Amino acid sequence: MRAAPEPTDRGMVVPSPLGWQPIPARPRKAWRWIFGVVGLLVAGVIALNSVTVGYYAIYPGEAIPVDGVRGTVTVNTLHAGSGNLFLTTVTFRSRVTVWDQLFNFAHPDVQLIAQRDLTGGVSASQYLAQNAQAMNDSELAAKVAALRRLGYVVPERGDGALVLQVGPGSAADGRLKEGDVITRIDGRAVAVAGDATAAVRAHKPGDTISLDVQRPGLNGSRPGPVHIAVQPTACGSRCPGDPNRALIGIDLATDQQRFDLPTQVGLNIEASNIGGPSAGLAFTLGIIDALTTHAITGGHRIAVTGTIDPDGTVGPVGGVRQKTVAVEQQRCEYFLVPTDEFAAATARAKGSHVKVVSVANLDQALAFLRSIHGDLSGIPAQSTPAP
Repeated sequence: MRAAPEPTDRGMVVPSPLGWQPIPARPRKAWRWIFGVVGLLVAGVIALNSVTVGYYAIYPGEAIPVDGVRGTVTVNTLHAGSGNLFLTTVTFRSRVTVWDQLFNFAHPDVQLIAQRDLTGGVSASQYLAQNAQAMNDSELAAKVAALRRLGYVVPERGDGALVLQVGPGSAADGRLKEGDVITRIDGRAVAVAGDATAAVRAHKPGDTISLDVQRPGLNGSRPGPVHIAVQPTACGSRCPGDPNRALIGIDLATDQQRFDLPTQVGLNIEASNIGGPSAGLAFTLGIIDALTTHAITGGHRIAVTGTIDPDGTVGPVGGVRQKTVAVEQQRCEYFLVPTDEFAAATARAKGSHVKVVSVANLDQALAFLRSIHGDLSGIPAQSTPAP
């Protein structure tokens, strides 16, 4: 008898308890994968926001009333003016991370500036302190410029003419230094920068000018005077219409500058939490509006930026693109900006309701206000010159 062959199909055979059987795999849940990916992303964002880089960030700020019931300018403690003039600001952030650097560069209204380029190498606290002092200086310059434009006598005082810069190859090159203070020219006392300018202009190219100079010592004192003789050169192409004007090649400012403001006016500017000199022109126009007709804007909402000198010269500022955003948000119709920054502001305002206006001095700003039917009847035709 033969044994039957073993069937090859074991599908119906019950497996032995000791036989190997594959353990079915448990299906992975999708939420675990999602949780892992999200966790990695969160960790990456935290890491990128923890590492700072050497940049400062400038964002759009606000347009703040200069005069009127909510304005920064008061006259004898009372708010005055139309309230249609606005200064403009930017928001400044000193802590910039790798995340900011990666993603804010793509934002058209955020500007990242290298710390040294913005501050000149000083710390953030020193930079803010410098900005606070610059704001104080701009408030004083605005008061002087406005009051003189309205016919008030505002004398300037000082301790000499401070040398800010010496032109390479000029008559003063190698004789004067930055930080020198000119106290006498040809034996006559020099109290303010204008005294020195007038004394030089009284000469002809080739004349010898005698200067008495106090020069800073190593300990910050000013021993002297040091007697220096220079021969001015002709202004040439640098002075169209006056090529024979005598120059010695220096830039000056009044040392320890101060002004005697008329006390009867009672002007005050309260601009807390704002730094820098860029509100100078806005303050000036706000003061003029508050002291005269309260209608120099002709009813139009006008934003302003630009530094101001006591003689009414308007200077450039930073962050004009970001300020233009603030002007748009405040629904201002016009934005007065320094000539040097007209192109940047115009490019940002393109397609909006804001019209950008370029001004180089206070009289140009007033002329524009007159052109839009501002009431300038309380403003003299000419400003009062410095005494």
